[in-house]
Amino acid sequence: MSFPPIKPTDSIMHLRSQHVEIQRNFALSSSILRAKNAFLLTIVFALATVSTASAQATTDPFTLADPFHLINSRPRMVIANPPVNGNFSGVTHSPPTNSLFVVDNGVSHIYEFDLNGLYRRTITTTGFEDAEGIAWMGGDQFAFLEEKATHISVLTIRPSTTSVHKTLLPPSSIIRPDLDPSDPSTGALNPTGGNTGLEGLAYDPLLDRFYVVKEKAAATPGDFGINVFSVERSGLANILFNPSVAHGSSPWPLTAMGTDVADVHFDPTTRNLLILSQETRRVIEVTLEGEVLGFRNQTGTQIEGLTFTPDRKTMFIVGESREFFRYESSPQLAAVIQPGATWKYRDDGSDQGTLWRERTFDDSGWAAGPAELGYGDLDERTTVRCGPLPTCTTANDATKYFRHEFDVDNPHRIEELKLGLQRDDGAAVYLNGVEIYRDTSLLPGAAFNHFANRAAAVNDPEEDFFVYVNVPASLLRSSGNVLAVEVHQFSATDLDLSFNAQLIARYAIVPEPSSAAIAAMALLAAGIVRYRRRHRRGR
Repeated sequence: MSFPPIKPTDSIMHLRSQHVEIQRNFALSSSILRAKNAFLLTIVFALATVSTASAQATTDPFTLADPFHLINSRPRMVIANPPVNGNFSGVTHSPPTNSLFVVDNGVSHIYEFDLNGLYRRTITTTGFEDAEGIAWMGGDQFAFLEEKATHISVLTIRPSTTSVHKTLLPPSSIIRPDLDPSDPSTGALNPTGGNTGLEGLAYDPLLDRFYVVKEKAAATPGDFGINVFSVERSGLANILFNPSVAHGSSPWPLTAMGTDVADVHFDPTTRNLLILSQETRRVIEVTLEGEVLGFRNQTGTQIEGLTFTPDRKTMFIVGESREFFRYESSPQLAAVIQPGATWKYRDDGSDQGTLWRERTFDDSGWAAGPAELGYGDLDERTTVRCGPLPTCTTANDATKYFRHEFDVDNPHRIEELKLGLQRDDGAAVYLNGVEIYRDTSLLPGAAFNHFANRAAAVNDPEEDFFVYVNVPASLLRSSGNVLAVEVHQFSATDLDLSFNAQLIARYAIVPEPSSAAIAAMALLAAGIVRYRRRHRRGR
């Protein structure tokens, strides 16, 4: 798995150029064999197009890593009898159960969820302090990390398990990572015992070794800063590399990509580490030698846990306030509009009527900026005007307008189109002039000076997450599409506004050519060669 450095790639986009190349290659053979092989050529051309498109969709070097498309997020993962102090801090995927196990360090629980974030069960953990990480080790074995105590405990969690007591674990199941296990007075990985200790845990099944990450440096002299350690079963720990120095051919050290680390995942296929930074909202891929291979910016308010499915095509991130994000990567998926795309916007409080929704509307006079757009939350990439007063405490505008123009490759092959919308407070969305979504808080035909219904308006934390709706793919054109969004506040004294959107297309799978088609292609190629030889001899 490899994250290319901020290089959006879409395997579907390459099909058009491949199609053109095939047409060129067949142009000569078509003219040569027009009289004799026109029918055969037509058949083989169609099959060759299918073959090339299928091969391209499965061999593109970025399809497993970039883009990962956010296809599901939940403002709060729903759990039975949720604790008041619930605080998700780690997650792992268990292949035997095909489910997620999530650590709650607020009340020392482990929760099991399905891959859509639906609750299955609770496992109470007793005797553990400040649990931060969990990693599946194989079968029904899991590694469990405590931050302040700096312990890794090996737990057995079966389908019938409802509780785990640390005091009942065999001594060999509790690992105490240390740079010098023979001298317990020196070399501990979290010497202060504070809340800047070990945050993330991963397991290497080949070497039977753990990888743990330290969150950041404490103020105490001698404490480690951001760091990555390997830990043997014996407890012997080693620093893998200096995270503040660039390694290999990468110009970036790990500390340049993230100001902290919250979790780590080990990919046994590439033998790379995927490190989650909560403060910078990034997933960073790094080799065991410290070379940063790439990174992805992520969504979430306080993301703390990271894991992948074994096929490396689905990524899960959980956050402290029980946030849940699911990302997918597939040659079939294409981000028609990325979550951080640049939008044209009108924020002067004027009445734009209805023509602004149309494809042909002239928005050349509008301002432009990348999402998230808004004001008041201090997490905006583009700040828009709140109203005529700079204090934003009164007389704020009711409505802001946003437009994004985009092209689509092969719209006829799109099987499913999904809109992801983040907004505060209420929004209506139009694709090529057709309304495709409206919040219940916003009345049909709401004018520019109409506010959203406060009782039904989106509130924290839902306003920080995407809502997903299906969209008719038949509305798309190959070029000149426009997604237009109006966002309404619920009052003139509302202190914040947020907007972001994405559009994800799922393309139809192109079937592999049959053996008969491949044979026909070979026969045609042989015929072309024989004709050229005869043609040369006849000159």
